[in-house]
Amino acid sequence: MEGPVCTLLVSDTDTSAPVLHHLPLGLQSLTQRSFQLRMPTPAQLETGIMEVEDAVMPLARLLPAHTLLATRDPLLRHLALQAVGGHAPGQVPVITREAIEALFERLVAQSSRHYSHQDPDLPQDPRAAAALLVLREILHHWQCTHLWLLPDSVDAAP
Repeated sequence: MEGPVCTLLVSDTDTSAPVLHHLPLGLQSLTQRSFQLRMPTPAQLETGIMEVEDAVMPLARLLPAHTLLATRDPLLRHLALQAVGGHAPGQVPVITREAIEALFERLVAQSSRHYSHQDPDLPQDPRAAAALLVLREILHHWQCTHLWLLPDSVDAAP
């Protein structure tokens, strides 16, 4: 998600070869264009939402029904765990779309200054805020009900 595009592997089944898709979106470009390299204001979040929707919506119709979204990206894993308050060591948690949405709504409230202090369970840098926005929009527009957190490495036991 760092460069000008985000790479996504999509597979219909456990045995089929994944198809590579690219989203014309990257965290660096989102934080530069929409957030101006700062924590976003409500207006900047709205601009970011429009930018992300423009990138993710075309792919939504190419995805198979009941697509599962899974990641081993460290930043997305960190955000997902923030959404549920962590997990027991050794478990590979499944994070609901509602948990991600609730974390995003807290970010929106903080950006609106509804919080009198910074919430330690929220991203406090623009790159993490952008990643949360992208994750939220993907889960919503691709009709994914959960995010599966994969082990850090392929060799790790689930």
